[in-house]
Amino acid sequence: MKLSIPDVEKISKQRPDGFKANLFASGSIQGEFLFIEDQIFYALRRQFIPNGFGQVQTPKIKPPEFPPVTTQIKNASSALIRATGALLSGERVKAPESVIEARKAICGACEFLRDNRCVKCGCQYRAKIALNTERCPLGKWERI
Repeated sequence: MKLSIPDVEKISKQRPDGFKANLFASGSIQGEFLFIEDQIFYALRRQFIPNGFGQVQTPKIKPPEFPPVTTQIKNASSALIRATGALLSGERVKAPESVIEARKAICGACEFLRDNRCVKCGCQYRAKIALNTERCPLGKWERI
């Protein structure tokens, strides 16, 4: 689901405290939009309704599960080695702007992007899309 930030503000005013924070924690912001899975959005709407005593039931939302830290360190180290190898070989390390923009659009629409990070590999996607030596772990875009 794609919601504009003003729409999020409007919807949040109709809900108890904590609703907006949970929306932002459960989705990813890109530009002027919040991207959130439909089922999570509707679950939050159901959970942030005052109960009969005027109290709010606070939902327990599980944060996104990234790969183990050791795997993320291995992935980042491998990326650094590939970029260094390309640099030493005289190859261009930074991807052209047109490639970066295309990758950004693909990642921005991906269901595995959370808080500007890929849930599959744990990378900071903005750094990864800018490198010629990197590829999407799901095969949505390749190295150049």
